[in-house]
Amino acid sequence: MRVYLENGSDAMRGGWLELPVVPERLDAFMRGVVGVDDGGGYAVVDHEPGWFGDVPGSDLESFSVSSLNLAARCVAHARDLAVADSVDGDVFLDMLATAAESEDVRFPSGIAALAARAGDVAEFWTEYSLPDSWRAGNSSPDELYGAHVAYGLMGDDAYSSLSYCMDLERLGRDEASNAGVTPGASGFVSDHEPLAPSGPVPDGALDALEAFASGVEAAVRGVPPVRHRRHRVRGRDRGRLHVGGRRDELGRSGLPVRRG
Repeated sequence: MRVYLENGSDAMRGGWLELPVVPERLDAFMRGVVGVDDGGGYAVVDHEPGWFGDVPGSDLESFSVSSLNLAARCVAHARDLAVADSVDGDVFLDMLATAAESEDVRFPSGIAALAARAGDVAEFWTEYSLPDSWRAGNSSPDELYGAHVAYGLMGDDAYSSLSYCMDLERLGRDEASNAGVTPGASGFVSDHEPLAPSGPVPDGALDALEAFASGVEAAVRGVPPVRHRRHRVRGRDRGRLHVGGRRDELGRSGLPVRRG
């Protein structure tokens, strides 16, 4: 994502910065372009979201640029690990964004913690099985899940004949609620215990996240599961509609490896 940082007392001082950057580059930008250090005296006044910017939402001025950068660095490093394990980078980002929505994670530190535990997220991720005739286009996640469910229950031939008269979006929304899953653009995340905090991470975990972002894999063990209350969807016979789903072999980073 790109953010526009502006000096709080001099609106003429500021500029666009694309995240992630190494901490030294961030410090140089804040001092040389914005005219402040990261301790304060500036505001995030605009942004151009990529994947990462869509998750916290548009209220970025409430977060420090260092926390946004840490989250972006963790996501970028986790994505690199996934790609090294033959996982499509866009699918990985969709998995992470869907998991963040499932856990109601909006703080940058929570996103960073979720990225550091992407291998655990993968245990709850299933890519869609869709009919051969399916053309997703600009379909919503609910419509995609509806097509996945209908295809699994009806088979390809019956689906091709009858899907035109079905409200797939409503079907997907209702059945996702029943099954306890959160649909994404390329798959869905099953309901699970939280892997990351919905608020700021506990003291001490930031050092582990910083180490992970810098490529120290052992630091993931320093980001423990965070037990906190969350709203869970309890459906009828949960998981019964995960039809046609397939859990792939796990690679070195704990992420599913795509074969073929």
